[in-house]
Amino acid sequence: MMSENAQAALRAWIGPKTWDTHEVPDMERFYDFVAALRKETGKIREYDLQGRIWQEVKALHTKFGDAPDLPSAESPAGRVIRKRVSLAINIFQYLDRVS
Repeated sequence: MMSENAQAALRAWIGPKTWDTHEVPDMERFYDFVAALRKETGKIREYDLQGRIWQEVKALHTKFGDAPDLPSAESPAGRVIRKRVSLAINIFQYLDRVS
């Protein structure tokens, strides 16, 4: 379960239509989400986090409303989610090394 702070940061990142781009504001919102997760927990469960992000995408963007519980590995949204979760894991690992 995510804290309210992490949930709010997830919604702030996923909310805009541009959430899946590499635009600076979108990446900044993503990094804010990762920071909120980091404060909450020292670990990321990869598949749980992918599923949680996907559920939020489906809730906030109607074009995904009838999609399956997890995105297809080949779908654009699925690729973005997998890449962002991988990046979040790398950030956590880096911070573990330098802390």
